[in-house]
Amino acid sequence: MKRETDKKRFCIGCETYQPLNSFLKRHSPPKRKGQYYGRCKPCRHEQYKVRYGSLETYFGNKLARVKRRAKIEVSITVEDVLSLWQVQGGKCALTGRIMTIGAGSGSTGHEPSIDRIDSSGGYYMGNVWLVTSAVNFAKHKLSMQEFVNLCVDVLHHGKKKAPT
Repeated sequence: MKRETDKKRFCIGCETYQPLNSFLKRHSPPKRKGQYYGRCKPCRHEQYKVRYGSLETYFGNKLARVKRRAKIEVSITVEDVLSLWQVQGGKCALTGRIMTIGAGSGSTGHEPSIDRIDSSGGYYMGNVWLVTSAVNFAKHKLSMQEFVNLCVDVLHHGKKKAPT
């Protein structure tokens, strides 16, 4: 019986057979969990550089994903999001931290994310801002007041639990 390290898989990027450990395993969707991606790690890295190599392509892909998943109004354009980027100076609207995109670096939590100010409203100018992906993940569907209260609780509780 062949071990997994002895098996090879065809990469659709470089069109060569590579050892199975040159491919990443999928974690979702559930039907594909445990299966391998069709591109080897170096080809996925190159694909990522093309997909996220500029602000236009990065926000274009993010906005396309929002439009696919959202069951609410999405009327902003890539130009609107780029305008927000300029107005905010490339900084998170809530933390003031600099947001970065970097090909192949994986998620750092500092990537820009399109967030709704009022989570019950749609994606339209006046109701969106750019925040880091970590902030958007933490805020989720909370109102701004709920999120601020949560942050205050974390700050106060964290001071009590922090090692001295």
